[in-house]
Amino acid sequence: MAWLSEGALEALDLVTPVFCAGCGRLGSCLCPRCEAPLYEPPRLIETTAGELPVWAAASYEDETRRLILSWKRGRVDLAERILAAYRELADRWHAFDGDPVQVVVPAPSRWKRRASGLFVVGKAASAVGQSLGVDCADVLRERGHGHSGGRGALGRSRAAGAIRARTVALPRRALLVDDVVTTGVTLEHSAVALSEIGVEVRAAVVLAATPRRTKV
Repeated sequence: MAWLSEGALEALDLVTPVFCAGCGRLGSCLCPRCEAPLYEPPRLIETTAGELPVWAAASYEDETRRLILSWKRGRVDLAERILAAYRELADRWHAFDGDPVQVVVPAPSRWKRRASGLFVVGKAASAVGQSLGVDCADVLRERGHGHSGGRGALGRSRAAGAIRARTVALPRRALLVDDVVTTGVTLEHSAVALSEIGVEVRAAVVLAATPRRTKV
């Protein structure tokens, strides 16, 4: 029972959410072993996001991948545990980086995710803002190409112009928040969109990054 297939874990999520979302162990929505990677010290990640520093706690693989997917698919019993990990990530990033920010901005999500109440990145950004003592501003929107993490020139081309920032008055120094980083395309173009309304993105924090992207 300790090691179930991903399909079996998804079925358990719907029927008996007393199983760990990562490994399938009985007794808790998230066992200590699967929760531990979420509290690793933040690492600087190698991405395509230009000069934007991107920090992540965990590697997006195996149990961590499964539990993040379960959270994004609506497993509400995971929410407080994961948001607590985001708050810890924010505190550690701030202690390590020391670069003050004035507002937290969530990465954009598809309109269907917003409409269904599954805009989990927005909740994560709110938790980060609370931890840092600053407001959260949900101002980024997708124009229609979708949340692009594609590799290479094609992915970057599709993402270019796909993200816009609503024209509102915001503090000048921002922190971006997302759930997972693959190439960094979405974060890069989110930062560009914010710069067009006068906001400088100082860094981005994510819960997990695809493997082999650690810079330091």
